[in-house]
Amino acid sequence: MFCKFNAITNVHVVVGRAETLAHTERREAYDLVFARALGKLPVALELAAAFVAAGGMLIVPHGTSWQKEFQRSEKAIKALGLSFKDKLGYSLAPGIQFTALWFEKTQQTPEKYPRAVGIPAKRPL
Repeated sequence: MFCKFNAITNVHVVVGRAETLAHTERREAYDLVFARALGKLPVALELAAAFVAAGGMLIVPHGTSWQKEFQRSEKAIKALGLSFKDKLGYSLAPGIQFTALWFEKTQQTPEKYPRAVGIPAKRPL
């Protein structure tokens, strides 16, 4: 089945590494960031948080292990200037459950984040 979306406007696709792009004019420039398939939760948070403007939201979709990952991410959440706001369960197909984790940007992300290419995955916060 083919779906055509006509309602999405003012969208720009940018190709590049988050570790590099987050240290450009794109830093803290977006009110809403959706981080999909970036790795374990602490890694996804580090790669995406710097793009979110103060007061903006970061949404990270996650599978059924989100609670365990969330516990391992408390240090990253604090270090990156985020605050957990809510979770929303959803399903893309019968029997396949996901959870969207919502974070608010409450402080600026320190300039040292995200760290150099590969480091967030090798040494998660």
